[in-house]
Amino acid sequence: KYEIPNDFSESIVCIDSDIEEPAAWGQNDKQRCDGFYGYDNILQSDTGFCSRTTVEFEAKTYDCIDLEWKNQTQELTVYDMCCANSPIGTPACNNQNISKLALGSGNECESNSNAEEYHRTRLECVHGDRGVNELYIKELKCGTSLPTTTNVQDRVCDIINDKWKWETSCECKRLQMLEKMYGDSDYENALRISMQSGFYGNSYYASLKATLEQWKVYYQCGGEFECDITADAFTSKPTSDPTAGPTTPTM
Repeated sequence: KYEIPNDFSESIVCIDSDIEEPAAWGQNDKQRCDGFYGYDNILQSDTGFCSRTTVEFEAKTYDCIDLEWKNQTQELTVYDMCCANSPIGTPACNNQNISKLALGSGNECESNSNAEEYHRTRLECVHGDRGVNELYIKELKCGTSLPTTTNVQDRVCDIINDKWKWETSCECKRLQMLEKMYGDSDYENALRISMQSGFYGNSYYASLKATLEQWKVYYQCGGEFECDITADAFTSKPTSDPTAGPTTPTM
């Protein structure tokens, strides 16, 4: 559950309503539970774990009148819970009352540094520029046509790179954040493999990658469309490759 304690001035920046992102007890996935509290800790706990974490982050939105990014510092209170009897979450969690003492008077939900870092990174990406070119943002958010250019190859390479970044960078960063919270046990390494394969197994990401790969080949762009969850940051930069040999159009 998310609480927004302050009001926003629309004359400064308009924040999307979905920033509230309500979440129910017991809906936390296994990846987050193991990252925030530790798999062994959850199993050994009589009740499980919960946290009530204040997250301060920079939220951005693109102003189609002034044609510029505007930002404002936001503060959310984020609740997370993982039940001892089921790290993947069960209806039993939903029987708890959402409060500081959701797991009993002797088990107060306190701030969790892993949860704070995770939610800040996730929220700043979802409500941020995601590192894409502003020309792409103008077209995406405002319907502004791209300026004409004689270098079509570089333009296309930039566009497909920005498309991959915009669609996948937040999920990739989210997985990278969780991966850094895990230890080196066989169980946690298996979880890493599952998370990595889960990203590429996502039907939308797989379809997007296949489509962009065709454009990359056709316009002889370099780089790869990847998400390495063990990396320190999201990286993706298909660029025009003047040394690439001739290709046969596939689109």
